[in-house]
Amino acid sequence: MIGWLRRMAATRRPLSQVSSDTGYQMWAPTYGDPPNTFQQLEHEALTTLLPPVHGCTVLDLGCGTGRTTTTLLDRGATLVVGIDRSRPMLRRAVDGGPRPAHWLQADAAAVPLADGVVDLVVCGLMLGHVEDLRRPIDEMARVLRPGGALVVSDFHPAATIRGWRRTVMDPVSGREHEFEQHAHLLSDYADAFARHGIAMEALREPSHEGQAVAFVLRARKPMDRPV
Repeated sequence: MIGWLRRMAATRRPLSQVSSDTGYQMWAPTYGDPPNTFQQLEHEALTTLLPPVHGCTVLDLGCGTGRTTTTLLDRGATLVVGIDRSRPMLRRAVDGGPRPAHWLQADAAAVPLADGVVDLVVCGLMLGHVEDLRRPIDEMARVLRPGGALVVSDFHPAATIRGWRRTVMDPVSGREHEFEQHAHLLSDYADAFARHGIAMEALREPSHEGQAVAFVLRARKPMDRPV
């Protein structure tokens, strides 16, 4: 196991599955204290693929407790809007996150921002919880300015197929639960991006014990295509 990753043996009794809302409500009080190995691998790869953000307006979609928001502001972003649907996770961001950020509770399929207002969208470790990629990616494309970039990370679909699962411990009962997880292939992301003319331009696949456990991709919206 790597922190919140567990490989399920065929002979092991399956864990009960919880929604992302329920799982993050359980996890919020201790999330990232300290970051586990998987989170560190993902964050290192994500920061490597971030474009220059100095002077930019950035949307951190699925911001959680604000870990990536802090990195973006440290790198010179003028404004970071952090959006998450989990109230407990967002409360931790509001209470302990960077002060220049602007926090909103909302769903990734209905982002409360105007068209074409951000230079960069970052979406970390969130889209695997969503069954249909197209709706949140449609929203990312809508709020992104022409020529803007998006950086997406998540649990690697190959890891899901191999039997790895994201898990969370219920602090009340002490029971371990498995997050609901959808294994979107990288080709699924490419297809969802193609609806808006967005093209992938870089990919990282951090590994553990010789096997990919996460992926981070950077893609870009064309300059001359309307939302």
